[in-house]
Amino acid sequence: ALDQLIASGQAGGPETWLLDNKTRPPRSTQLSLGVRQALGSWFFSVSYNNVRGYNGLTWFFGDRRLGATSKFGDNIPVQGYGRVLISDTHRRTWYSAGFLTIDKPFTAESNWGFNLAYTLAKAEQYGNENRIDGTAFGFDYITPQNFVRVPGDNDERHRLVLSGIIGLPWEIRASTLITLGSGLPFTIFDCSHGGCGNIDIRWNEGTPRRKSFIIPNAWAYRSVDFRLQKDFGIGFGRLGISLEAFNVFNYVNEGCYGFSEGFINENGVKDAKFGKGSCAINPRRGQVGLHFSF
Repeated sequence: ALDQLIASGQAGGPETWLLDNKTRPPRSTQLSLGVRQALGSWFFSVSYNNVRGYNGLTWFFGDRRLGATSKFGDNIPVQGYGRVLISDTHRRTWYSAGFLTIDKPFTAESNWGFNLAYTLAKAEQYGNENRIDGTAFGFDYITPQNFVRVPGDNDERHRLVLSGIIGLPWEIRASTLITLGSGLPFTIFDCSHGGCGNIDIRWNEGTPRRKSFIIPNAWAYRSVDFRLQKDFGIGFGRLGISLEAFNVFNYVNEGCYGFSEGFINENGVKDAKFGKGSCAINPRRGQVGLHFSF
């Protein structure tokens, strides 16, 4: 159809976007509770965060025939114009998370420090994923009432961050940062239930491949960073030189999941790319830094 349109040399009519005069602005309610306790030079904290989002702006096709059952067609054409889009604010989001931190600050007396931060979270939303430009479209639903509650775009269930610092001879400080995550979900496009004309789009139900680090087969994202820093006193200030290496073990952290990475054909066979990200996030790299304080 696109090739025929290009060959004709004629562009389609302009789309019509109709924004509801009673559109309400997005809002959210937030709740956080926590407790922090010191035991000697160690600090422990546990907290809970709860965020509920309302009035998310979504666009639907507004020119469907009454009682239409097709997701994309079955519309009443408006002569001289393309599709008609209407706004809606039924979109909602839910986020709940628990945080645990263990911290031992660096001191000159002990000459070392440590921090652990663990997040257990769950994110959900009504409707489909947000597009790259931040606009949400509900084209895969006939009406807003057809919205279903699905995992959120940023639904990473587990994240663990470990950091440590130690003082070395010649006033050099060495530190490391280990970041582990269970990964973000991807959408599954399933044609095995009636063909691709009636494709079953399962928003954010796919889970990325997980690999081992400390815990077997637990992490889709892994990165180990190192840093060396040396400070020099010069006149009225201090000059610092740092060497940093990111993802030093060059772990492959997959991302950029698209249609092929979540596609299942009419026979129930997964695409060869299924569950495999088409790009790598945070490749191994290094940098040299220089800073001055006074």
